[in-house]
Amino acid sequence: MDHPCVVGSEIIFLSGRLVQASDGLFLMKKLPLLFLLLFLPLHVLAQDAAASYVRQAGVNIPFLRAALAPSYSFLYNGTPRADTLGFREGVLVYAGKNYPGLLLDLDAVEQHVLVQLPGSPVVLDVGQKQIGSFSRGDVVYVNLLAMGLNVQPGFYEQMGQGRGTIYRKVSKSLRHLSTLEVSARGLIGYEDPHYRPLLLDYFEYAEVWYLIREDGGVQRLRNKRQINKAYQYIQRHETN
Repeated sequence: MDHPCVVGSEIIFLSGRLVQASDGLFLMKKLPLLFLLLFLPLHVLAQDAAASYVRQAGVNIPFLRAALAPSYSFLYNGTPRADTLGFREGVLVYAGKNYPGLLLDLDAVEQHVLVQLPGSPVVLDVGQKQIGSFSRGDVVYVNLLAMGLNVQPGFYEQMGQGRGTIYRKVSKSLRHLSTLEVSARGLIGYEDPHYRPLLLDYFEYAEVWYLIREDGGVQRLRNKRQINKAYQYIQRHETN
C-alpha cells in the first residue's frame, strides 16, 4: 500500500513509519533509500532555483512551500493540462502581487496553476485560491470567481475584449473507454500528437464560455450560436 508524503509542517507516512516534518526540515529516521535518492535532490534543486529567482526578481516567493504537482503512473491519451504547449513564461498574480518570469501551466483537471521555477525541473502546484490571474506567453487566464462573479470555479482564458469580454474555461476529466467505444469513436475529441489507439484511459475535454458585459452582467454562452453573437456584440461596441 502506498503512503502519502506531504511537505511542510504536516506528518509524512512512508512504508508504515511516522516521520514528523517541520518548516521543510525533515526528522528522518530509517527512511527508504529510494526516498532519499529521489526526493532530496528535487527539494535541493527547488530551493536553489527559488533562491536564484529571489535574487533576480527581488521578491520573496510565498508559494514556495506548495505541494509538488500530481503525476499519473498509468498510460493515457490526451493531457490533463489545458493544452499541449507545455510550460510557457508568464506572470503570476498571487495574493495581489505580480511574479514575472515564471514558467506556468494549467492543470485542467483540478483547475490549479502549475509553476516551474527557472533552472529547476521541480513543478509546484500553487492551487487556485490566492491567484487572481496569470499569463502563458500571450494568453491571459483570469480567476473570475475571485472577482466576485457568479461563474463556475476555475481559470478562464480571455478570448476577446471590447466593451465586454468573452472568456472560456477548458476543463478535463479522466475517462475510461470500453473496446467498443474505442472502435466507434477512434479519437478522444481533441488533438493529441501522441495518440495511441490501444489505450483506454484518456482525459476528456469540456468547455464553458461566458460573456462579461461592460455593466458587469454575466451571460453563460451555451452553444456556438450564442458564442458567435457574443463576438458580434463586443466587435460592434469596439467600433462605436
